[in-house]
Amino acid sequence: PSSVLYGQIAPGGLINMVQSGVLMIAYGLWILVARRRGAFTVLAVCALGLTAYPIATALTPVVWPLVIYAAIAGIFVAGTDLVIFDVVADTAPEAARGTAVGLYHTTNYIATFAAPLLGTALSGVVGIGAMLFVAAALRLLGGLLFIAWGVGRARSQGAREPRR
Repeated sequence: PSSVLYGQIAPGGLINMVQSGVLMIAYGLWILVARRRGAFTVLAVCALGLTAYPIATALTPVVWPLVIYAAIAGIFVAGTDLVIFDVVADTAPEAARGTAVGLYHTTNYIATFAAPLLGTALSGVVGIGAMLFVAAALRLLGGLLFIAWGVGRARSQGAREPRR
């Protein structure tokens, strides 16, 4: 019985560990890319790149390739997180910057907690494959909205602080 449980938990732990490790390394790489190509380019590439992870997961019948997909997703997560955090920090009025960063992290953690619960509940109704495609569609929509709204494009200095 314990070996069956381990067989179900171990791949999840490995997937999470690999994605987290790659994510830490990728932050440094995306900083360099953002300096050369701009935050908008990094966000566009990464937000759209994140779409591939749930699609690849839905189409894969065995567990081991998920470790590779998670590593690739870690690269894109790092770039997306880096740019969104920078946009929040750069566009919030200085007096409210701490609050803005706190709200950013709070909403991020709520989504990180709630989305798997909701996805798991709904996967019992429509199937996990269908929910992974829904996740991909939502990520694609988010990436396209970032592009359409120009999130990460340089703003003028006057736009940073509200006029009094």
